[in-house]
Amino acid sequence: MSVADLKDRLADVPGIENLTMRPLLGRHVYGFDGLIAAVDPMATDQDIETSIRNAVAARFTPLPVVTLTETKPMSAATTGYQRGSITSALQALKDRGAAITANARASAAKLTAAYDAAEKLNQSMSDDADNLMAELGQFTNFPPA
Repeated sequence: MSVADLKDRLADVPGIENLTMRPLLGRHVYGFDGLIAAVDPMATDQDIETSIRNAVAARFTPLPVVTLTETKPMSAATTGYQRGSITSALQALKDRGAAITANARASAAKLTAAYDAAEKLNQSMSDDADNLMAELGQFTNFPPA
């Protein structure tokens, strides 16, 4: 259906005399009176008409009535530059960095202590194995290595 046919068929729609159509991102976009309706290129004439009428209906759909049940006081809005705000923000970042660094150092010390304990345990197990092999070597033909 051509744009002219649509204008005739939708003559009851306000602003339809300014109807235009152009392809956009794989769709057909109909524009009129500040509204748009987009449809698939294979849309039927009825689909196009319905889409245009829905665009008009959406414009004139009244908003629901809202009843306020509670009033809340307005917060004091701060405007303009607040002296010291940048300095305090930078100081907060510096303090955060110092705390993270201190925690990392403490964690590293704890990990170092755990590695030291594991090394001592490893050496102790190796020494025990050597001692056992030496003792067993006294009763067998297999001397310690």
